[in-house]
Amino acid sequence: MNQDYVEWLVKRRDPVYAWPVRIVMGVLCLIALILAMTLAWGPLVLLAVGAATFFIFQALNVEYEYLYVDGTLSIDKILGKARRKKVLECSKDELMMMALDAGAEDFSEEEDSYEVLTGPDDFSQVREALEAAGI
Repeated sequence: MNQDYVEWLVKRRDPVYAWPVRIVMGVLCLIALILAMTLAWGPLVLLAVGAATFFIFQALNVEYEYLYVDGTLSIDKILGKARRKKVLECSKDELMMMALDAGAEDFSEEEDSYEVLTGPDDFSQVREALEAAGI
């Protein structure tokens, strides 16, 4: 059995708003904790803010899995290390056509990667087209 298989897991860089959101949610949790100790309905606020904080922290934790098996590239988005969403699945030829249609000059297959060559003026256009396709 001669099967090509490569898997690569990449953590997404935190967006600019990630740390301010985490700080605000932490402050809201502290305020909700104080309300839980002083007011009758405070535990409900603490429960609601705690649940919101949990889900927001999970949404900020995003990874991408790139999987190449026998000429097929599959890209999955993994949310909170629990949910998986397929972003793209295509063959090498489909990937090459996407790059060339976007304005790339050449497309070549290296040992463990693909190389897309563009002119300096077309680089941004090709990059944006491939990113829009989920690559």
